[in-house]
Amino acid sequence: MLELPAAPVASFLHDTASRTNALCDWIEGCVAFVDPELGQEEVKDALVSEHVVTSSDAAQNVVRDVWEELSRRNRMLGAASLYRMRDRKIESTGTWTRSPGYAFCLYLSLENFYRTSKRRKIKSEYSVQGRLFESLAYESLNSWGWSAEKVGWSPRHAVRLRELLPGLAATLGEDGATDLDFHIPTCANDGGLDLVLHRSFPDGWGARPVLLLQCASGWSTWEGKLGTPHPNLWDKLVRFPWPPMTGIIIPFALTKKGLYQVSEVQAGVVIDRLRLLSALHRGSGGISRSLQRELSAWLRPRIAWLKGLST
Repeated sequence: MLELPAAPVASFLHDTASRTNALCDWIEGCVAFVDPELGQEEVKDALVSEHVVTSSDAAQNVVRDVWEELSRRNRMLGAASLYRMRDRKIESTGTWTRSPGYAFCLYLSLENFYRTSKRRKIKSEYSVQGRLFESLAYESLNSWGWSAEKVGWSPRHAVRLRELLPGLAATLGEDGATDLDFHIPTCANDGGLDLVLHRSFPDGWGARPVLLLQCASGWSTWEGKLGTPHPNLWDKLVRFPWPPMTGIIIPFALTKKGLYQVSEVQAGVVIDRLRLLSALHRGSGGISRSLQRELSAWLRPRIAWLKGLST
């Protein structure tokens, strides 16, 4: 199994939901990347030996909550999941290459646990990571039956707001602002906007459901992006008939309490890992083969590194 991240897990001493969440990520990582199966007894032994809990009885209570959460996650993920629950075990249903979108998001969650490891030799590629996550979000959201539009600036998509706005406004059936110089900050690449999700009607008019979304894939930086895209700015740049709703997409799984708290700060929708990947399960199909290849190529050396942390 993967090395138990005892310090991060133990830090949730008085937050049992967050501790359960962290342990579920760890167990999912064990089964996706290292072990074909893992039993409750093995997990309990690890919790006691690593001093996450002080007794076997306490470990049993923790494991009970973890198994319930793993079952809930599995139901949400559906075909995107790489495990199944069977009695007192969790079992792999295939290699991680069968579901690279799931593996990618799970790796980003696990990386936070092991980021200070002395055995870390993987080069960080945040711009590539961000681009891949945005592409995964784009393809996943298109599975909802709505239309998704890419807006975010990147070295591969180096189009600034001034050039993007006329086409984006027209796609949404709205008029763009005529006084862009007054509203667009000089340093703005994309106004904090990565994706636009919208639902059109046969008339082709505006005044339609629109969601302005920020993608945030970095564990140490995503909370700093809450509140973006800025609805007041975008209400000036595109002449929406009402203030647009915003949201943030992250590759991490949140507790119910955590999701509500983040949603309050965002003042909008939060799409965490489970919500994002469940769209693929309920949509018309999986992600494109080209994106699967890109995700797999990025993941291979990183999963090899993770396996080096197994006990």
